[in-house]
Amino acid sequence: MKRSISFRTFTTSCFAGFLLIVQFAAAQLSNFDACRYGYASCDASRLTASEQAQVAVAAHARNFTACQYGYYGCDPSQLTTEERSQVAVAAHARNFTACQYGYYGCDPSQLTTEERSPGSSLAAHAKSPGAKQLWDELMCGERLVLWRP
Repeated sequence: MKRSISFRTFTTSCFAGFLLIVQFAAAQLSNFDACRYGYASCDASRLTASEQAQVAVAAHARNFTACQYGYYGCDPSQLTTEERSQVAVAAHARNFTACQYGYYGCDPSQLTTEERSPGSSLAAHAKSPGAKQLWDELMCGERLVLWRP
């Protein structure tokens, strides 16, 4: 007696097998992504040496971003000298803006004499070294984003 399966049954079986393979690959990929994005579900012991290197670069980029924007979790000891300089410029710009608009966190003692003058503005502040570049990056979106929540 000849046995045959229908095209529908064959297609369904192949699709189910394909989904199992994709699900297995996604489970492997999701641990790497969890580590790369700094999630608590990361199991670093399952990463390859190449993946560990990529995770370290991503962690450094997240830390730099946290420091640059004044977010919780910033560890300045992990920054390079150049990054510390950029973070200081960003912190100064945030403080200036907070003082200018009366926001919480303003520290007038950190302002320059020119910035404390009554006629100071963001345009005057943009003349300071590094502030214009930071402003352009923040407002124009030209900054490379290495981290996604």
